[in-house]
Amino acid sequence: MGVTVATLRYLMCLLALGLCLNGVVFANDAQSRESNSGFEERKAKIVENVDKRIKVMQDFKSCVSAAKDRGALKKCMQDRKQAMQQLRPTEGRSRE
Repeated sequence: MGVTVATLRYLMCLLALGLCLNGVVFANDAQSRESNSGFEERKAKIVENVDKRIKVMQDFKSCVSAAKDRGALKKCMQDRKQAMQQLRPTEGRSRE
């Protein structure tokens, strides 16, 4: 019982398919690691921005609590508005 040409071709196709799938799996794994590092960087940036906004709101709360009159309260609101505007992205910069 000898090996036919068709059997050899079939085995070669299976080997080639296995090598191709191995390359795809490896490429997907590398891409997954790259996108994961991008995810971690983005997540860290978001947390940093949230911390900045919390700080502005804590300062605003302290200012409002300490306000003695309408003028002082208005100043607190203006300061908060200005601080929040500074945290917003400027034109030409991507929003994250």
